[in-house]
Amino acid sequence: MRKYTIFCALLALIATFTSCRKEPQQLVNTPAFDSSTMTPKTDESGTIRAFVGTEVTAKGFNLDKVTKVTFSDVEAEIKSQSINSIAFVVPQLDLAQQDDPHLTILKAYGEDPENHIFKINYYVTVPVTDALVSGYEPATGTIGTEVTVSGRNLEQVTTLTFGTVSVSAESFVSQDGAKIVVAVPVVPYSSANETLAIKAAWDEGKEIDVTGENLFTLRTPAFETLQQSAPAILSDEITVTGTNLDLVEEIFWGNIELPVSEKTETLIKVLIPTSIEQTSPVVKSDILSATFGTPSQKVSISESFSIDTTPMGPAAPEISSVNPSDENYTKFYLAQEVTIKGMNMASVEKVMLGEIEVELAGAATDTEARFLIPSNIPGTAAVELDLTVIWNGGNRLDTGRKVTVHPFYLTKGLKIRPGSSTKTYPEKNSQEAFLMLDEGKVISAFDWKNRPVDAPVVNNKPITEKSKLATGTTKEAYYGVSPYLLLSAGSDNKLAFQNPANSSSQLKTHRIDGTSLPSLYGSPVIFMSIITDDTLKASVKEETMTDIWAGAPKAGSSAPAFGTAETSSVWVKGSVMCIEYLTYEHALNTGGKPTDLNRVHKIGYMYIKDVTCVKDGQAKDTREGYVEFDLYWSNTINE
Repeated sequence: MRKYTIFCALLALIATFTSCRKEPQQLVNTPAFDSSTMTPKTDESGTIRAFVGTEVTAKGFNLDKVTKVTFSDVEAEIKSQSINSIAFVVPQLDLAQQDDPHLTILKAYGEDPENHIFKINYYVTVPVTDALVSGYEPATGTIGTEVTVSGRNLEQVTTLTFGTVSVSAESFVSQDGAKIVVAVPVVPYSSANETLAIKAAWDEGKEIDVTGENLFTLRTPAFETLQQSAPAILSDEITVTGTNLDLVEEIFWGNIELPVSEKTETLIKVLIPTSIEQTSPVVKSDILSATFGTPSQKVSISESFSIDTTPMGPAAPEISSVNPSDENYTKFYLAQEVTIKGMNMASVEKVMLGEIEVELAGAATDTEARFLIPSNIPGTAAVELDLTVIWNGGNRLDTGRKVTVHPFYLTKGLKIRPGSSTKTYPEKNSQEAFLMLDEGKVISAFDWKNRPVDAPVVNNKPITEKSKLATGTTKEAYYGVSPYLLLSAGSDNKLAFQNPANSSSQLKTHRIDGTSLPSLYGSPVIFMSIITDDTLKASVKEETMTDIWAGAPKAGSSAPAFGTAETSSVWVKGSVMCIEYLTYEHALNTGGKPTDLNRVHKIGYMYIKDVTCVKDGQAKDTREGYVEFDLYWSNTINE
């Protein structure tokens, strides 16, 4: 019985074992990405970017089983893969160029090509490489008007076309990636206000519509028919009307320019000069025309305009305007050229400003006369003077006009460059080395050496190291020296304005052919201060100063230096500096800075408009660059 039981148990165990046996299963190694290891791991902000062609890497498991990677269903090239890493390349995607990244869906596939085993948002940047236009200005103009096209990658543009006329890149005024400046070319037109499309071409035939719906309006002068019931006579005033006449620059009868007495958008008045020579027969017809634009364009007013050329006696001058000849100035200062425009001006011989007789600066023409504001206008404050014209053998014409003269000098846009005894510097620095205050100009170190500017004190030292005249220096010697300033940069790159009277060794900072200028020359004692009074500062900057002496401070610095924060002795771009040339008596007996304003011989102001010779608050190590400034300077105030 016992044997039977053991046998049955054995059979049961065998049966159980047999029933538990299964066929061996094949292991499935599914790829798995660790998204945190993906490099580059881009984001929506664009802080981290990937581009077409960027190689992307990732780590994980069984990555050798990956069969395909796609970006928005575009298959990527797999560069390398192993059981725990994979590298693939962002493929060419049909996406627009833009600054913000595009969202794509990155998928990875195993053996099943239809079902992905990994999916993630992946941002791909398609950078803007095409030339793009964002706008243009102005939207109106005439032939020669400079138009600025703005955008990006514009260095690729090869032509700009206005209507049917193209301008090639080599004829652009300027071109860079951000803008193109181009002058409107000579284009055909059929109306006074012709609209033109502007197009930009780039990359072998690609084209950008610059104007879109905002077409460019080409303005040109158009004249109404001019009727003549009788020939014009010499000294007549003729009125022509039309559209866009403000664009007209000159009016001609044949080859003779006719002076314009009035011009608006719809009307021009021209004068027939008395100087036109008599013809035979005396009535002559010729083309009446106008010019406009750049290059100069000619448009007809009348194909046959008649003038009776019978001579007339000299007619009295008729004044239409009195202005500074230099358009950069709006007021009248000493030694400045003035232009009087009008009619019958050829007989003008001289002018009177108040009681001061002034010779002309060259012969007068039919339309204008020029003269210089004399330097002997008294006082320090602006004065209003009657303008009288002397003509035809001494005839006096009271013009009824007054000229407000500021009895001090103003010179704009001067540039001075630093010298250095410790650094080599560009040749340009030697060319713009010394500011000559009385002359209102900057001269070269060579000119300074060869004048010499302080001839009365050559090869001696009338100025001591304490800004005081040496005993025995005469008044004539002191005032015989032309006052000057220079700009120095020391071994520590400190940039400062210097007056050699305070430190004659500063002359050595300028050199000729590598040789330092000698420190044996004298110079009047000059002190300087940076203006902190807002009202005085504004009057210098904004050209509203009417009295160069009003509000003057006592200067207190011998060598104001450039810095990062303005003080009474530290200047920056935009500063106004007071310059005071001290009297002989003070320089001989007291020395140093002025103790009272009656110790100031002459005074001036320097408005520092630009500083290009500095970096990080100090002079550039290369000594390149300059200081640009406007200079006011007085006549003698105290002897």
